Amino acid sequence: MGPSTGIFPAVARGSRLAEVHPGVKVLWLVSFTALPLVSPSLTLQVLVFCGVLATSVAGGVGVAPLRSLKALGIPIGLIFGLNLLLTRSVEFAASMGVRLITMASAAYLFFAVTDPMEIADLLTMVKTPPGVALAAMVAFRFIPVMIDDIRGIMAAQRSRGYQSDVGGILERIRRLSPILIPALVLVVRRSQSVAEAVESRGFGSNARALYPDYRITRTGYLLILWSILPWIIILAF
Repeated sequence: MGPSTGIFPAVARGSRLAEVHPGVKVLWLVSFTALPLVSPSLTLQVLVFCGVLATSVAGGVGVAPLRSLKALGIPIGLIFGLNLLLTRSVEFAASMGVRLITMASAAYLFFAVTDPMEIADLLTMVKTPPGVALAAMVAFRFIPVMIDDIRGIMAAQRSRGYQSDVGGILERIRRLSPILIPALVLVVRRSQSVAEAVESRGFGSNARALYPDYRITRTGYLLILWSILPWIIILAF
């Protein structure tokens, strides 16, 4: 298990969803993040959110997507408050809040069951340049690491008496340098290590072959049906 944050969870390798073809998981993600945009109806938003939770529970992940709410408490509150202020409609404001919760939960579930290497393999399948596939994989792999690094730097600086909430806005920005400079140094060092690692393995010297044999299983076909069924119902009615 790799590092985990409230936004980028560690991969649930033992779940049924983790064994699904990455292309099928992308199809599900696109479907369930687009469904809330069809209508501002609160009923639709709640139904789609229940659909995300049903996918998570049936896939063996449980209610893990609800953990994304910890990192989105402030944005959800802002969206609800601004929509309530501008529209004077509690139902519409609640609908926009549930929409954000639904889309965040769907993204959380996708990253919880999808290894970054699967994303790189999927990009390779669709003939994406190897450099782009590698960049995508490295981004998804190391963003959680970078977040954990920043948290560690902040904890270390606080132990030395550092305070980031002192003074006005400009003063607070200026006081971020003890956090940003060490973080930048770590990013540069890690990027150099990754570059040396891929170069030593001959990356880009020949065509890249996929080591895993991705196949659409029974669970994958069920997930495809589950992804397109809501759209069939919407188009029919």
